[in-house]
This record gives sequence, structure tokens and C-alpha cells, in this order.
Amino acid sequence: MKKLNPSTGRHNLSVEATCYQKSLSVACVIVGFDSRSPKILLTRTGASRKWMLPSSLVMRSENTDDAARRVISAYTTQTNVTAYQFRLFGDNDRLTKNELATIMDLHGLSDTDSSEDVKRIVTMGYYSLVDMRKIDLSSNPNVESKWFLLTKMPELFGDDRNIVKSSIDEIRRHGHAIPIEKDVLPDYFTIEDLRSVYEQVFQKDLDARNFERKVLSKGYISKMSGYTDIGKARLFYFNWKKFNRRADLVFWI
Repeated sequence: MKKLNPSTGRHNLSVEATCYQKSLSVACVIVGFDSRSPKILLTRTGASRKWMLPSSLVMRSENTDDAARRVISAYTTQTNVTAYQFRLFGDNDRLTKNELATIMDLHGLSDTDSSEDVKRIVTMGYYSLVDMRKIDLSSNPNVESKWFLLTKMPELFGDDRNIVKSSIDEIRRHGHAIPIEKDVLPDYFTIEDLRSVYEQVFQKDLDARNFERKVLSKGYISKMSGYTDIGKARLFYFNWKKFNRRADLVFWI
């Protein structure tokens, strides 16, 4: 798994057709968290009746990391979202001829002579974890963007469902090694907030007492002196200095 640092790269997905590499793309699984269950950001345009992941062909002037940042920024209007590269998708039969033609059309390549020569597109998968309350979806009138519950996704374009499944598997593996709460929780949070994130990711109930004991035993979740306004619950924060000193740290799920 490769982590991308946030960037203030280009936001615009609409560039000259000749700028694209026709057989290489990125697909971004943007997982949003709120108070219930994780949701996946999907998009749809007039060129495809099916919902699809935020994605793009890679431009000749950029690498796949640049392309992922560009796509995530375009669809979330955020430039500080961390992306993680997790897998390459390149099976010969992952996209039908019509689906390949749709991708060419979405990028303004349907009328080019070389578009018919594209027999396969190799896609690099990325995922990001975000707090949905901080995301303002793109207002592009030509693109419909919507959050869907992970358990209630519609029919998806191409092999996007497989890409989503692979990303969720990777996120769950990620949770064993790198605390995922740093991407989705505010600076100060309660133990209940933290437990909710992991219950959403792993789709199981966690014992409240054992959870708090295990979390605090790692030493990188630190107590604040203050409490919440409602209910007077203790506030905590993620202590990066303590976390970085724990080179041997393996998470607790």
C-alpha cells in the first residue's frame, strides 16, 4: 500500500483529448463516514446510465499519483485528502467493448482515430477515508455525484464493484497497522466516536470496555482536560509524537 500526501494539484478533469494516455486510468474509492455506516461516493454522467467510481484516464504529463489527486480534488472540492494506492486492475476482460467506448467518449476521445485501437485499460486503484461533514460535492452540472451506503450500492460500471470490494478489504487490513481515525475524526473526539469508526469499518460491534482499555494501552490516544458540552464525555486526541515513537506498533482490532 502506497500513501499519497495531500496536494494542491489541478482540479479540472476536462482537458484536451490528446493529453490523455488512452490505456491507463485511475479509479478512486472515496469512503465517507458519518454517524451510521460508511458510504461510497459514486458519479454518473450522460455518457453512462450506470453509476461509476470517480475516475479518469491519466494525462501524459502526470503519473498515477498526480491523476488520483486531480480526481479526488475535482469530486470533493478538497485538496487535503490523503489517498492510498492499493492495487492494479488489468484483466483482459474487465471492460466490455461498449464500456471501453464509453470511457473514450467521457474523455472526448470517441472521434479520434486511435480510440478504436484501445483493447484494454489498466487501472490503478486508490482509496481515501473522509469525514462526510467536511466534503462539498462538486457542483459540475454535467456530473451527478451521490453517496451510497456500502450495503446498498446500485449497479456499477465495468468492474467498479470489484474495485470497491478490494478497497474495503485493504482498508480493513490498513486498520490493523495504521490508525484510520486520523483521516475521519475531528481533532478532538470521544471514545464513542472512535469506536463508531471501527465498528463501521469492520462491520461488527466492539465491546466498549475492552475497546477503551486496548486503545489507551497503546499510548497514542491522549486525554484532553476538557469534556463535551453534551453529556460531559471525556475528549481525546491523536498524539502523533507518541505514535511516531512506537515503531513496533500494531493496531488492536
